Amino acid sequence: MIKAKTKQSLIQFGSYLILIWIVFLISLVFPEINNYGIRPRSLDGLVGILLAPFLHGHLSHIGSNSLALVTFTPLFILVLGESAIQKLILLTLATGGLTWLIAFPGNHIGASGLIFALYGYLILLGFIKKRILYLIISVGVLVTYGYMIFDVLPNQPGISWESHLAGFIVGSLFTKMDQ
Repeated sequence: MIKAKTKQSLIQFGSYLILIWIVFLISLVFPEINNYGIRPRSLDGLVGILLAPFLHGHLSHIGSNSLALVTFTPLFILVLGESAIQKLILLTLATGGLTWLIAFPGNHIGASGLIFALYGYLILLGFIKKRILYLIISVGVLVTYGYMIFDVLPNQPGISWESHLAGFIVGSLFTKMDQ
């Protein structure tokens, strides 16, 4: 049985995902809003730490990010329960901040930094916490999505591998801190 607060967190996540899609639809009419992503080491690029996860360049971008969010976020919420939403916000801000610090110049948009933070967290979860259910989750994520680890390296033009790397680092550190 899912606890009421966990259900509430799942509903909040659903609202977040709907908001991402609303912003995407708005960007089809006003594409200039996508200029508000993370622009590394610039003061005006700091706003992107908050806004980048809501901004997506095209349908396949938002589609792939939505699918990954729908896969990883409910697992994260089920593991963390009522503290999950606060931790999702912290993961988002920390990943955006690290991307702002380490990324090459450009405009980094999309929710993939958060996705990689969730990915890193879920992969290390079972190995660090040493509980059988968490180990099953970790192995399941590794077997199903292990290929994603290669996306933390530069391999495709126009893809913010720096955001992926920042997210993976942040998610991994959060797993260790969350003991």
